[in-house]
This record gives sequence, C-alpha cells and structure tokens, in this order.
Amino acid sequence: MFRTRQQLFDFVERYGTSLGIPSNAVEGGQFELLGGFSQLPASNHSGYILRITRLKRMWLIGIRPTGKMNLIKDVPWRLWQGDVSKNPLYQGDRPEIYARIKMVASTGSSQNNIQKDPTSV
Repeated sequence: MFRTRQQLFDFVERYGTSLGIPSNAVEGGQFELLGGFSQLPASNHSGYILRITRLKRMWLIGIRPTGKMNLIKDVPWRLWQGDVSKNPLYQGDRPEIYARIKMVASTGSSQNNIQKDPTSV
C-alpha cells in the first residue's frame, strides 16, 4: 500500500484524527518515520512506526502495510528492521541513530529494550 515516505505521511494526515490525535498536530506537527518493525506492539503484524510531535506532545502510531493504524505507547527498538532492509520505509528517517538504539535495546536489560524517544541514546 505504501511505497514512499510521503504516501505514509499523507495517509496519516488524512486518517490520523480518527485515532484521537488533534487535527492541529496531524496538520502541523513534526513527523518522523522511525522505520519498519518485525512486530508492532499489541500485534502479531509487522509495520511502520511514525512519531508526531507538536507543542511538547508526542504520539506514536503503528501502521500496518494494509493501512490499519493504532496508537502505541512504546517503540520496540529491538524489533527494528532498518538494518536488514534497503527499503527506505524500513530504514526510517535516521537509520544510523536507530541502529545504535536497536543495539543498546538488544543488549540491555528487559527494562531498557524499549525507549520512547530515539534521540535519548
């Protein structure tokens, strides 16, 4: 369904308010594609995670390739697939940073396996 980053962003701009995200965040927020994950939280499906930031608030959206979306609480960095895929959607906007986060999450304790903010490493 999604071939480009822009298609993914356009989809969220069109349907993101159905998840309870304020329209001003969807229309004017900063979007960051975190990349593709082998399994999304609370799901047995792979997909993408997108972060929207607006006025000190943040929303994490899990998006399956079929277009089904849901809000998620945490990013399962140990399941990030951008390091094994050449697909830009799976690599995300900042693959070098995400690869380091995955490495830390994969080697850390179970409490360190998930981080909400990818810039915190």
